[in-house]
Amino acid sequence: MADVVPGWSVGDQTPKPTRDQGQAVSDLRTFGYCIIEDALDAQTLEAVRNRLVEQAEAEIESGVAFEDQGPNQINRMASPDHTMQYDQIPEDAFSVNKGGINQRVWMLVNKGEVFRNLVTDPFMTPLIEFLLGKDFLLSTLSANIAKPGGVEMGLHTDQWWMPRP
Repeated sequence: MADVVPGWSVGDQTPKPTRDQGQAVSDLRTFGYCIIEDALDAQTLEAVRNRLVEQAEAEIESGVAFEDQGPNQINRMASPDHTMQYDQIPEDAFSVNKGGINQRVWMLVNKGEVFRNLVTDPFMTPLIEFLLGKDFLLSTLSANIAKPGGVEMGLHTDQWWMPRP
């Protein structure tokens, strides 16, 4: 990706929605982003949404849902020095019973073919390879279901091996 010079626009030109992989790569190179026309068709979008809702509800019903961002909930990063260790956090800390509001659904590649199809889309693979190289690795695929009442979250990275933004 060394030849990418990101910018919002070049003159009065900005990326236009496209289904042409070559144009998408060119836009990535020129602008640092591209717009994929009809990236998900209505049928796929509905299938993804339905499977996600089904999984989220099942995790709530079985008592394993991860629910966070409640205003009175324990928050490792909210400790004054950001040093609360994971082994100090109660096992049920991230639940609705402990004030959790938003729901996270982790490891989606293990929770339905529809999610695996998203990350193996043949149109997207060349674009990802352009940006990251042929040996890229997917480290996570999750859903964050934001609900009313959740606290705001500042810009951050979930990859603990990276410096904070």
